[in-house]
Amino acid sequence: MASGNYPLLNSLSYDEVVTHLQYSPSTGILIRLKSKSKRVKPGDIAGYIRKDGYVGLSLLCNEYLAHRIAWLLYYKEWPTDEVDHIDGNRANNKINNLRLSNRYDNNRNRHGPTKANKLGVLGVHQHTSGRYVARVRHKGESLYVGIFDSPEEAHAAYLEKKRELHPSFTL
Repeated sequence: MASGNYPLLNSLSYDEVVTHLQYSPSTGILIRLKSKSKRVKPGDIAGYIRKDGYVGLSLLCNEYLAHRIAWLLYYKEWPTDEVDHIDGNRANNKINNLRLSNRYDNNRNRHGPTKANKLGVLGVHQHTSGRYVARVRHKGESLYVGIFDSPEEAHAAYLEKKRELHPSFTL
């Protein structure tokens, strides 16, 4: 995840953060408790949606990922690993949507196709015959699932195989 861009990621203590922000576990929203500038007042929602879809926020002159701050405010400790958004929505920081995850499982929980996917269907590409091929990546290899008449059939087969191979996958 984007945590590599933040050298001071875990530099603040719970006590420091709780004096500046309040977290609502049911909504996933962080609220400012102190004025940051003339434009930012107590009671304002903290954060902005970044280009990568995560919510970022500035706190004490550093940038942080909101889901990591949410984890800190709820559990009173920094997450010990990556924080995965279970539903794949990087802006949904409700506590029941966040879980600790290693890099491998977090990457396996992708909910949408990559930009290179011309069909826009996760796990499916069109064969030269005009039919649709489903493939799943597992342990560094691309595994053939089958060839189907429609992208929907191929996607359904992909999802079934993906869930079988990757229990952490939630789509």
